[in-house]
Amino acid sequence: MAARVNGRIAAVVLSWNDADRVLAFLERLHELDLRPDRVIVVDNGSVDGSPDRIAAAFGTCQVVRLAENRGYAGGANAGIELAMSEGADWIWLLNTDLSLPSDVLSALARGAGDDPRCGMIAPVLVETDGSVQAWGGGRVNLWTGVSRHLTSKTEQPHYLSGACLLLRAAMLREVGLFDERYFFYWEDVDLGFRAREAGWTLAVADDCRVEHREGSTLGRWSAARWHFLFTGLPHFLRGRAFLPTLAFTLRLLHHSAAMARHRRWEAMRGAWLGAAAQWRGRWRG
Repeated sequence: MAARVNGRIAAVVLSWNDADRVLAFLERLHELDLRPDRVIVVDNGSVDGSPDRIAAAFGTCQVVRLAENRGYAGGANAGIELAMSEGADWIWLLNTDLSLPSDVLSALARGAGDDPRCGMIAPVLVETDGSVQAWGGGRVNLWTGVSRHLTSKTEQPHYLSGACLLLRAAMLREVGLFDERYFFYWEDVDLGFRAREAGWTLAVADDCRVEHREGSTLGRWSAARWHFLFTGLPHFLRGRAFLPTLAFTLRLLHHSAAMARHRRWEAMRGAWLGAAAQWRGRWRG
């Protein structure tokens, strides 16, 4: 019998003009050996008819239609709020750029164990070649602003990746949902820090490997992706970094040096555009 956590589990999947990918992903969810009790699809203001197609194909799914794109944090919060209002004890956040093994939810349930203060559980995320992308999540250096994925279990994560994340509703009621000042990126890092500050633990299901095509929405090295990363970073550093302006600057220089070394000019350009937006008056750290 498949292991499971105590209580009802609601899966939350975001959609944005990508009905084909969402439909294929929902098919896979129905094939798991342990399935969520409820599946909620939040459409982030699609203009291509995606919500109608998804609702027609999966009548058992609840489709939440947002009037505009509220980003990852806003879209996820809409699904989480609905799930919690309907009595979900756990919310399973899922990106559609994942390849899910059949026992993924069972493995996450085992990862929770019997710890009542376990607030979130993530799998080991891997690349398409099987190499470790992130051992659940990562750590952030608050002096330099540099974040890094963990690639082994030798260190405790500061945060867990929101790509595939099982969240305890009781924790969310205590620490709050995602901070919607983060449009795309950093919202899962911020939540992990808040959870740990409130005494909740973060667990990694070490026996669960989930393939994640990181950056598939915007492109791993696109200007847009790195623009969002550097516009969200100041919000995260505020109140946490010892010298937030210095940490932001060091992070920008570190990123620029790495991108120049690999000739990833668009990734460098996006970061500097994000930094310029902050220096024009939107820096809040």
